[in-house]
Amino acid sequence: MYKKIATFTLVSGLSLLTLVATPKSAEASYRNFIRENLFQQQTSTNQTPYNLDGFWTSRRSIILSVPQGSQQPTTQQPTQSTEQPTERTNHIVAQREIQMLNWVNEERAKVGLAPLKLDLELSRWARLKSQDMKDKGYFAHYSPTYGTPGEMVRNAGIQYLRLGENISSSQSPYISHLRLMASDGHRRNILNPNFTHIGIGIVDSTPSGVLVTQLFIQR
Repeated sequence: MYKKIATFTLVSGLSLLTLVATPKSAEASYRNFIRENLFQQQTSTNQTPYNLDGFWTSRRSIILSVPQGSQQPTTQQPTQSTEQPTERTNHIVAQREIQMLNWVNEERAKVGLAPLKLDLELSRWARLKSQDMKDKGYFAHYSPTYGTPGEMVRNAGIQYLRLGENISSSQSPYISHLRLMASDGHRRNILNPNFTHIGIGIVDSTPSGVLVTQLFIQR
């Protein structure tokens, strides 16, 4: 068992005070990014344009860094993921979660990074986190049920060297992906060359909205 010391580092721009103080030009930049990437997908449809209000309060990201122990060489290869269902990992990944995995790996390919492997057990806990946020009416990295993301993953028996979490609340998985990529902190998790595996959990928060949790680990 690896010896781990978790260091929690909140990505800048996440606190309420910081969000309120963010310049209007930055908000406009985010809005333009989403419009340019989303609305071009809707030119041949009659879909109602998405409402971008609440834009700043619908994203959270955290990087949880766990240093390697002194007994672990820096050249250590990641262990194999538990990719196949087992007695504990009987999770079935939804099609929209697979789509989000593809979007993430497309972004990584653009900058020459290896694709993230989908881990079924990590995905199960990502969906449990999204469901917990819906059931208990909160939107935060700390869960009243599971604690911090690091505590949740360690208590699930999942070993890792580094851990990161993105969460998003929006109208669709694709809108969530665009918002995460438009935010420096979230994009750093998605494009972190150290991460090797990902878990994605998406639940319907309302008839017209979703909650997304992305869990990233290095093995």
